[in-house]
Amino acid sequence: MMALPADGLRTRAAHALIRAQPAFGYTLQHVLRIFAGPCNRHAPGDELRRDVPACCRYLMRNGMKTDDLVAMLATGIDAVDPRAVEKRFALALAVGLSGAGILMVALLGVRPDLAQVAMTGIFWLKLAFPAAALGATLSVTMNLARPGRSAGAGWLLSAAILAALWIGAGAILIAAPPAMRPHLILGDTWRVCTLCVTVLSLPAFCAVFWALRGLAPTKPHQAGAAAGLLAGAQGLLVYCLHCPEMTLPFWGVWYLLGMLAPAALGALLGRILLRW
Repeated sequence: MMALPADGLRTRAAHALIRAQPAFGYTLQHVLRIFAGPCNRHAPGDELRRDVPACCRYLMRNGMKTDDLVAMLATGIDAVDPRAVEKRFALALAVGLSGAGILMVALLGVRPDLAQVAMTGIFWLKLAFPAAALGATLSVTMNLARPGRSAGAGWLLSAAILAALWIGAGAILIAAPPAMRPHLILGDTWRVCTLCVTVLSLPAFCAVFWALRGLAPTKPHQAGAAAGLLAGAQGLLVYCLHCPEMTLPFWGVWYLLGMLAPAALGALLGRILLRW
């Protein structure tokens, strides 16, 4: 145990030790467990560790002694997996996509001409939209799973993806004869598309919320919305293997609504399920 300076320097030394603690593998849960009772959130990673100084300063102002803090830092060290957040979301994605696939096969079935349409470029463009949305919303959700972090550029990327889809859909509608425009937007399945995407999103919705509840989001409303969008993107990606619609105007309306439904539910439940 190192010797510490006396008086006020000891407090600063303790804070310096806290700021250096990523090398020791401490998390915010250690501090809360010892000085503030049980904690039901655990989010390993450097972002969480940087929150420890503020937490400890708060506890010190409310009666915690520096000696106790230093003693806590010197004992009971647990190793923290620096990739724990990524591993947790990888498992959530695997469960969500697998669950959506099982539901799709059981309830809807794969489109019978999938082998033929898979040889066309428009089919891969159709898959590219939910795949890109999945990547963007995954980035947002993983950022928001860490305390004090903003969404980053993920929201801007999501908006850019949607804008590109709408620009393409608008160009097609402008070039199409007026009589064909309603069918380009409505297709043959507009009545069930949004509902199907939402239902297929449910396994992913549960899996992503499970991942978030094991971490430490400090913006539960925004994190819940991002989780819902991520789940919706997974459900839509799987639904594309069934859906016969192949026009951008249809995708820009009904696919989007299918992702927004779980996003709205996630924003609502985030305040309840993700709060500290």
